[in-house]
Amino acid sequence: MKLREPAAAAEPSSDEEQDGEVDDETIAAVHGPCDQQGLPHGRCSVVYASGLRFWGRLVHGVRQGRGVMQFPDGMVIRGVYRDGELNGPAVVAMGGDQDEDEDESGEEDGADHDGDHDNDTGDRTGEFMTAEAPAHVGTGSRLEGTYEDGLLNGPAVERAADGSLLFRGQYRDNVRCGRCSFYMPDGGEYHGLVDETSGALSDAAAVYLYPPAGDAGKDHEQRHALIGCWRDGQMVRAVHRFPYAPADARPVAETTTDTVYTCDESTETCASATPLVEDPFEACQVTVAGSTVPGAGEGLFARCALPAGVVCSLYSGVRVQQAEVDLRDWDRCHNTISLDSQDIVIDVPPHLNDTAVYCATLGHKANHSFTPNAKYDSFSHPRFGDIKCVRTLTPVAAGDEIFCCYDYELGAELNEMLREVKKQLQRQGGGPSQGKRKRARLSETGTHVSAEGTLLRLLNEAIDAAAASPAQAQDKGAKKGGPEAPAWYLLALRHWAQQSLAANQ
Repeated sequence: MKLREPAAAAEPSSDEEQDGEVDDETIAAVHGPCDQQGLPHGRCSVVYASGLRFWGRLVHGVRQGRGVMQFPDGMVIRGVYRDGELNGPAVVAMGGDQDEDEDESGEEDGADHDGDHDNDTGDRTGEFMTAEAPAHVGTGSRLEGTYEDGLLNGPAVERAADGSLLFRGQYRDNVRCGRCSFYMPDGGEYHGLVDETSGALSDAAAVYLYPPAGDAGKDHEQRHALIGCWRDGQMVRAVHRFPYAPADARPVAETTTDTVYTCDESTETCASATPLVEDPFEACQVTVAGSTVPGAGEGLFARCALPAGVVCSLYSGVRVQQAEVDLRDWDRCHNTISLDSQDIVIDVPPHLNDTAVYCATLGHKANHSFTPNAKYDSFSHPRFGDIKCVRTLTPVAAGDEIFCCYDYELGAELNEMLREVKKQLQRQGGGPSQGKRKRARLSETGTHVSAEGTLLRLLNEAIDAAAASPAQAQDKGAKKGGPEAPAWYLLALRHWAQQSLAANQ
């Protein structure tokens, strides 16, 4: 994974917009008091010809005191202005609604405005527009920092829309500088010095902390870590340490006997330049052995007790276009999984399915269950880049097999029936062995029927039409994406529905 500096979220200066073009601060509309020259003077709402909007106090057309600025791209800055520039603490956010009558400036209506007269040069424009957020900020994200003469300088904190921490560090003139910390949505963390031109992680002794897992606590001292050299946001040379201690953060010796890890992102033809080098974090969490599911081949098992909600396995492989996978037969889609919001599919092709050939990641070994104890999730890895992972849904005991639901496309009618069955089971306690069978009202027919019974009928029709052979019934299919569900998946679904029906009668 390449960890780079996003463009700083700062207010453009009077002669320069975010995109580098000349900024026109010509006033297009004012709602509020103006001086004798017609310039906003007092607490006003102002629209500029460039599309900028400002709510707050102005003195003869110059922003002074607390105010709110909204940019055409949806970015919003709340802070203190001096002589037209941000100076002091400020909060940068994306989107949001602002009522022009709300006193964001913190001043009372009716403040003294010598020589003022009310003037409204256009439509009342007190509401923020809804616009697409720029990629470098992220919709709903927030940055809290201090500005000097319109530039972000000093300590800053960035958070996602849900409040989770994304960044903590320093800025100098809108660029990250010094020692910084980056926090990934998957729970991983990066710590180290950044390049003061690009803001990207560049340090001979940087630290990547894996998310907390089964054999690690939440403290840094109980985390798996990769420690070593990052350059321009990319891992160049690192070694594994567990449990991590801050004293371990030092350059990797050229003569080290430890396994050295480098950036090894897969391509369309190569899953890994070092396919037999296991990920040290994953190797401590899981192992591969014969599955407990008859005919399923190998499965993924917990090496240690795994709490709910932790990453336990990684899922990388070659990167294939989604369009190509959609044209494949099922015998070539055993281990494919779609990356989020991308037209890329991760694939572990048949010739790499043997761990004697490929064991860099093991997530593709997890078998399917309609009552899974884990799920697939997104992961950003310093060695493999953007991949998928396996995250537990429930506590998993050491030695237990780890299962994910493959979530195949079953067609609209079957998918609707499956949702109804799952919904009924959840209402009864979450499993086929709990509670009595309840009846579901199906929106398509408007009649009360047994969800499980209807699902069985539909499945029987689909399976009979497929005329699946025994060999096909044992195939492991793609986790998401690819052709329609294979016959073995329909057979497994029918078996699960039969168990649910019998257990709830």
